[in-house]
Amino acid sequence: MFERLQLAHRPQNIFNVDETGFQTDVGSQKIYCTKGLKNRHKTVASSTKLTYTVQVCCSATGTFLPLYVVYKGLNLYNTWCQGGPDGTRFTCSPSGWMETAQLVEWFEKIFINHTKAIEGPKLLILDGHSSHISAKVVELALANQIELFCLPAHTSSILQPLDVGVFKSVKASWRKCLMSHYESSRFSNVDKRVFPAILKQVVDAGAFSRVNAINGFETCGIFPLNPLKITDEKLATSAPLTELDKGNEQSSDTLPSTSSPSASASPESTSEQQVATITPRKGIERAILDHLRRTTPTSTGQVEKRTRVKRTFAESLTSAEAIERINNTEKQKVKTNVDSGSKVRKSKTGVQQKINVARKTGKGSNRPSAVPREQKVNVRKPIWLENKSSVSSGQPEHQSDVPADKDIQISCSSNVSEDNRPSCSYSQDSVQSVAATCPLISSQAMSVGTFYKKRDARAPLRYSD
Repeated sequence: MFERLQLAHRPQNIFNVDETGFQTDVGSQKIYCTKGLKNRHKTVASSTKLTYTVQVCCSATGTFLPLYVVYKGLNLYNTWCQGGPDGTRFTCSPSGWMETAQLVEWFEKIFINHTKAIEGPKLLILDGHSSHISAKVVELALANQIELFCLPAHTSSILQPLDVGVFKSVKASWRKCLMSHYESSRFSNVDKRVFPAILKQVVDAGAFSRVNAINGFETCGIFPLNPLKITDEKLATSAPLTELDKGNEQSSDTLPSTSSPSASASPESTSEQQVATITPRKGIERAILDHLRRTTPTSTGQVEKRTRVKRTFAESLTSAEAIERINNTEKQKVKTNVDSGSKVRKSKTGVQQKINVARKTGKGSNRPSAVPREQKVNVRKPIWLENKSSVSSGQPEHQSDVPADKDIQISCSSNVSEDNRPSCSYSQDSVQSVAATCPLISSQAMSVGTFYKKRDARAPLRYSD
């Protein structure tokens, strides 16, 4: 790739980009206190779990492009963008991390604009994060003579210059500036309005050092190109627990015995000695491994599970194979979104159709029908009302206008209103006859209850719902 792009003597055309998070927690620190004090504590801010994402890009010559800050939120406010480093661009995302839309904006607004004056093709080195793989970014890279080189998985700690040589000093400077802010502001929170000013202090303090960036490219063997910088020790992986267990058993067997010859000759003494030399941690490890060997089923007679193929090699995202794969992935995502959207629309349409049918037929709905229904409400006149009516009219008690044994028939038609409450209308004559004899009984009470008559004149009036 270096020969094809002619980058052997063009360090200004080689770039590395990566994002990092700035947390508002200064971490564990040493404090001065009285010797022997049990409850040692320090004052911290009320919110120390915030993280702000910053995308950093630099060249092999140590030149840094303007920073790109990503806030968590749906809208960006002008108070969040004041007081930051020169040329810094601010944006926001729902998750607070770099996503595909933010990468496209950074690539178009910052990287292309600040590198279009450089002659010849450019090389941009990045990790294999999902947000870095986008068809739009590849299209812009091909149009501007930019080669996108994706690092292998889990190798950014040894192959990415920013991780190797820059971010460590940046985080140390950030913690110092953060602690200074806490002390001067009486541990007030670092919100989005304060973060740009503290980030500017980090930049002014020289945290993004040109020397550190150049050393990072050299340590990773990128420029000058030197594959021998990546030794076998850096690529070595940790051994599994089972292999370590076997190695410890072999080493314990080869240790010289410190017991007497007579004791070593007896099998009982040797077994007791082996049990005595096993530490608690060693015993727990052996017990766990033995349990896993018994409970884990063997692969014989079972169908092997599918395993995801991991990307173990570096690749150029601007190659023909990578472009075809990225385009197919984008089409599959669009198709999946369209299918899921159509299913949601179909389900909503089916529910709406059922609701319309229920409204027309009056079935399947808890709402009462709008057709008026005739109801009969029986109101029996109590004995004490009969006595009152006879006295007021000057007639004998047995001659009453309303007979005691005759029920007053009140017909009411209940109509359903908008708030699902039935409204009743009564016959004017029936209401007036009852209201004239007893003003305490209102038409509203008669609409919801039934009054019963008692043969005993001393019995009070009863109301039943």
